[in-house]
Amino acid sequence: MGGLLQPGNRADGLFACWQAFHIQNVIRKQMRSNEPYGWRIGLDLILLGLGAYGTYVSVEWLVHWLSTIQSGFISAKYMGWLSAG
Repeated sequence: MGGLLQPGNRADGLFACWQAFHIQNVIRKQMRSNEPYGWRIGLDLILLGLGAYGTYVSVEWLVHWLSTIQSGFISAKYMGWLSAG
C-alpha cells in the first residue's frame, strides 16, 4: 500500500484523472453538437501514437547513454537523482 502513496504515483494518478476529465468533456461537447468527429480524429490518434513512440525511443536512448557514463554527476551512479522529481 505504501508504494501507491509515493509522490510520483500520486502525480501520475492526478494526471490520469485530469486527462479523463478532458476526454469526457470533449465527448460530451461532441454529443451535444451532433456533428461527427471527422477525419481529424484519425490524424490526431496517429500523431499521438508517433509522439508516444518518439518519447519512448528517446528516453530509452537517454537511459542507455547515461548508463555508459561511469564518472561525474551526470552518470549511471546518479541516475536515480537525475530522474527523481
